[in-house]
Amino acid sequence: MNAYPLRETRMRSVPVLFSALRKRTTIDHGLGIFMFLSVLLVFSWGSRSLGFYSDDVAFLQGSYSIPQMVEKAFSYVPGRNLHIVWQQLVFFICGGSEPRALGNIHFLQAIVDAMNVVLVFGVLRTASIPRLWSVLLSFVFAFFPNHMETHFWISSLPMNLVSTMFFLAFLLLSMKIISAGNMVKNNAAFRVLLGIQFVLFFCALFTYEQMFFLIFSICILQFALLRVNTPRGTLIIAAVPYSFVAAGYVFLKMNVSAMAVVTGPSIQFSFHTVRTNLFVALNNMFQPFTEANARLFRADFWADPKHVLAACTILAASVVLSIVMMLLQKNDGPVPSERSKNTVLRFVFIAALGACICILAYLPNLFWSIAPRHNYLPSLGITIILASIAALIHHAARSVGHIAYYAAQYGLTVILSLLMSYFFIQTYTHKNEWIEAYQLKKNLYTDIASHYDLAHIDFLALHNFPRVHKNVPLFDYENGDAIRYFTGRDILPLGFETCSLDTKTGHYAFISEWKHGISGIRYFEKGKVLKLIFAGYKDRYHFSYFPLTDAAASYNFYADNYYAVSETGTGPRDSSARNTRLHAGSFSTVNTLPVLHISIDTTGCISNKGEQLGILLCESHDKGASFRVFSAPVPFRTNDINVYSLIDRTAIVPISLPHRDSGAVTTYSIILKKVLPADAYKVSLYRFSTAPPVLLDERIYSNKN
Repeated sequence: MNAYPLRETRMRSVPVLFSALRKRTTIDHGLGIFMFLSVLLVFSWGSRSLGFYSDDVAFLQGSYSIPQMVEKAFSYVPGRNLHIVWQQLVFFICGGSEPRALGNIHFLQAIVDAMNVVLVFGVLRTASIPRLWSVLLSFVFAFFPNHMETHFWISSLPMNLVSTMFFLAFLLLSMKIISAGNMVKNNAAFRVLLGIQFVLFFCALFTYEQMFFLIFSICILQFALLRVNTPRGTLIIAAVPYSFVAAGYVFLKMNVSAMAVVTGPSIQFSFHTVRTNLFVALNNMFQPFTEANARLFRADFWADPKHVLAACTILAASVVLSIVMMLLQKNDGPVPSERSKNTVLRFVFIAALGACICILAYLPNLFWSIAPRHNYLPSLGITIILASIAALIHHAARSVGHIAYYAAQYGLTVILSLLMSYFFIQTYTHKNEWIEAYQLKKNLYTDIASHYDLAHIDFLALHNFPRVHKNVPLFDYENGDAIRYFTGRDILPLGFETCSLDTKTGHYAFISEWKHGISGIRYFEKGKVLKLIFAGYKDRYHFSYFPLTDAAASYNFYADNYYAVSETGTGPRDSSARNTRLHAGSFSTVNTLPVLHISIDTTGCISNKGEQLGILLCESHDKGASFRVFSAPVPFRTNDINVYSLIDRTAIVPISLPHRDSGAVTTYSIILKKVLPADAYKVSLYRFSTAPPVLLDERIYSNKN
């Protein structure tokens, strides 16, 4: 009698299991694994040198319990509610959100990136695209260079990558259901698949609003194609939840402000905005190809040995892959006998589907703005278009004969391999830029924590540090949270230091929060402020800067760089302006520089010893509307001066004025250095002392002739 019948049964079942898996395993499965590992290797290599960018750190500081996560999700930007859920799941998988976990988070981001590439391969194969073109164009999608932030920006992981993953799974399942018409006869299985589809649809839609038009269009197309083989009642029942979700979603997006929830992109319409964003979208679509065409045939591009090595490696691998494909399955794709109109129409329909994906994926963003991450999903449409074109050429060549077939095979392989080489080189280059940007920021924060006694410091002012580094976000509106995230010390406000005004007794900081304009002016006593002035780059990973710890030092960064004040004369007081401090002003030009002449009634402005007058000068775009300064495009904080004119013409300048208590109106001439002429300026007159600053008067001066 066998004492171990269960063990023997299990041992016999192992070969049976492997045999079953081997029978079900196809070449496509092997290629999928190959692509997954290849893309994972590319994006995970050096991932531990990547970090946080833009508003990442605001999320990294938040680790919630399940009830808190649910509450945060409901109060988050409508239409992006599940972003919070995926974010917390990422932190859980990666062992937290502390600085030590950043490498794990970026590795997980590389995994999701690779999964999306495999799903794209599955979509192309389901659409009958030959294997070779499916593989090559899936790699083209992986390294498409117009959405690099989706690969390296942590916030893009739960926002763009995860939402696209759900959409690709939804699209793949939809194609499977449509292509397997007989399957719908089994109502139970059909309903289960529709239920899974709805879950994927819901997860994709409520992760990112870019899905709205696209995913509903796929739903409509699917139900339209299924109506022949599916009972009408089943389709109606299946369509009900989609209809409710569509109505609820539109209601949420159109009532963001009315519902008093966190603001975010909502459904708005402006012909000017849509037209501008449409041209941006078209440029983003075609720019990678036009740049590739321009740079691949330039000698200086191939002068770099790394470029040559990468291109040769990818080209050789692609040619070998092409040979292997033809040997493994000679009849891949439509056979010559299928030279019918239906085969051509099928690939034309696939190309049209790709065009619709590209357009509909951009459509929501045309209402507000287009950023690099918004190019990720449209690049799927471009990939499908290219795949259908390659399939059409492949099919036509096979129909002509062997010579044409091999010529088309290797010709397309070389062209797509060169394109993939360029995209890969761009990805590798951009990745190094993202690494440099984070290491610069990380090393600066580390230097601050290790070289300065922060025990008595209440405020850190970063003057003129570049906002971007080689097109990668560097110092943006996360500065206050970043130093706290690294050091655990709360020495920055929620926002950042926009500009400053120094007095003998202390330091005034004009604080500006992202998207909310100037939030206030804070006073800090002498010795409580650490000011770091950007001087340049020491090396690839370090800044060159000098500190200014004395708040009352004579050095005035803004006066030296951006303005000069000269007293030009005094005049009698105007009795009609008895209750105002700012009188009529005028503009002139000195050596091509705009000069603003302002008459200020300084009588009684200073009431205590040590007090000082100062003005805040801002450009006004519309003097008839309520004035608002957006801090994001303001160069007078951490932005690179050299890109000032490329960002915006909005300026915030603190100006220290000498005090004249002579009973007369004093006229000051303010020479605006490095400031582009504006149609109008808003001038705010403040009295500064150890107490909170007092706003004495505000006025908008027009510069129109």
